[in-house]
Amino acid sequence: IVVVGATAPTLRDVHATPLDDDELMAGPEVQANAIATALRGLPLREAPDWVGLLALLGLGLAPAAARLRLPGGLAVAAGPALGFAYAAAAMAAFEAGWIVPLTYPLLAAGLGTVGTIAAAFIIERRERGRAEERNDILERRVRERTQELRDTQFEIVRRLSQAAELRDEETGAHIERIRHLCHRLALEAGLSEGEAELIGHASAMHDVGKIGVPDRVLLKPGKLDADE
Repeated sequence: IVVVGATAPTLRDVHATPLDDDELMAGPEVQANAIATALRGLPLREAPDWVGLLALLGLGLAPAAARLRLPGGLAVAAGPALGFAYAAAAMAAFEAGWIVPLTYPLLAAGLGTVGTIAAAFIIERRERGRAEERNDILERRVRERTQELRDTQFEIVRRLSQAAELRDEETGAHIERIRHLCHRLALEAGLSEGEAELIGHASAMHDVGKIGVPDRVLLKPGKLDADE
């Protein structure tokens, strides 16, 4: 079979082909290649539809499946890696005479990768929000428990101060004056209101030892002897 025709580019019978993007192929050469392919029994065959469907689903779902098994960086890299591997497999299949879908499976791999990244970001942000919420709840409970403990301690101090006051009428007024003066002095010394309040409460304990002093000693109008 002989194909007769012109190959000069000036005659504009030249065409771009998928095999070579840089050089144009003359019309007679295109026809000769088509005839040669026909004489070889048209060796290229379309792959079954299930191959394309399987590739589409596999490459689309692979990044999400990898995210369940691999760390974030490796899971993200799984999509492009599988895409390159599939492209190489498609080229090998073409060399063997089979045409397999390429564009849509690779597009599915890209969309799967982007979707996996977006889903991971949303999940991580949601988990971070939940963790912050749990931390806020724990911190609030700690503050509440701390305040309850503080109130309990102050209540113990108040009760002990009242017990000391019952032993001596002068002691009660004295304790209140000391508490007030210590609070004022702490503020004047530059301490915070909380620290000044703590010092004021603590100062009320300075006479609590009177609770353990017998009345015959504590309330004795005269001079104490050596044993007393």
